Amino acid sequence: MSKAALRKELALMTPGQLTEVILEAYDSRREIRDYFEYFLNPQPLKLIEKAGENIAKELNRSSRGHSKARITRIRAEIKKVADYRPGAEYVIKIIADTLRMLAGAESWYRFPPTLYNGTARIISDLMAYAQNHECLGDAIKAVDELIASGLGRNAFHNFIRNSAEEALAAIAAKGR
Repeated sequence: MSKAALRKELALMTPGQLTEVILEAYDSRREIRDYFEYFLNPQPLKLIEKAGENIAKELNRSSRGHSKARITRIRAEIKKVADYRPGAEYVIKIIADTLRMLAGAESWYRFPPTLYNGTARIISDLMAYAQNHECLGDAIKAVDELIASGLGRNAFHNFIRNSAEEALAAIAAKGR
């Protein structure tokens, strides 16, 4: 069902029927329950803390010194935070925290190419998100702080720097 069709159906319902539909949805799915709990009592720091714990847990998956982290799960956690719309500064914070955790994990484990490619895509997404929300300076500052922190190996810092430069170049080319 499309959003327009849903909007039409909801417009035909009485307030009591709408309440029943919302309560049934609340009872049926954990994701919906979490959304309504956040909607009624927004706590963005708690939201990004929980996402950070899930990302850290994912990054700790390893076998014999090789990372078994799934970049799709990491990106899904970031998307989940962004979908709650806590504010651009919180989305940038969870992405910056994720990059810090990736740098730390990369110093302990060998990353497969998919994690490197996924990290580059996270950086690209960070820059694009920050550009769309007019806070590109905050995103650049977060990447610079990560590089200056010394967390992780120098090769990974260079990889992050190059990925950020490529993302910024793509944004500049798009703006022409």
